[in-house]
Amino acid sequence: MSKEQVVGLAVRLFAIYLFLYGVTQVFALLPMLRMAQYQGGVAPIFYIIIVALIYFLVCILLWVFPLFVARRLIPRDPDTRPGINTGDIFTLAFIVLGIWILASTIPEAVSLFITLFQSPLYRNMPEEVVVQVRVAEVRLIVEFVIAIGLIFGARGLKNFFYHIRGIGSDAKNRPHGQQ
Repeated sequence: MSKEQVVGLAVRLFAIYLFLYGVTQVFALLPMLRMAQYQGGVAPIFYIIIVALIYFLVCILLWVFPLFVARRLIPRDPDTRPGINTGDIFTLAFIVLGIWILASTIPEAVSLFITLFQSPLYRNMPEEVVVQVRVAEVRLIVEFVIAIGLIFGARGLKNFFYHIRGIGSDAKNRPHGQQ
């Protein structure tokens, strides 16, 4: 498998995960529809439709164009040898790990956003709950930043780990292609 195929496979797995999470998220939003019937509003229906469309549109795009996404995620490398070497495995592992973290962060962020800003039940929350929500927001932001750093900084992280691993040893013991 080439590097693009490995990351493309991870992108498709992410699309499956996002689809399944999107289905559960839409069903989790259905109680808002019930509340809207009692309050005479129609806004929650609009939010449910928008959330479902966004989830499923992203899933379809990721499923149909995994190699396009993979080529954008993998750093450009002048070495075009087929196959995967140790350095490529490191880089691909960081990219896949970043996609996995992103796969858990984005749905949680969407859920938190919809719950907090669209549900009338959460407008008058006690202070303890507000603090917990702020902590959750900060955690999601940190996870998002880490995921983006892993995805787009994979080559730099690989070089950093090779450098750390090679401290105190001579250059002969370093992997092929590393200086």
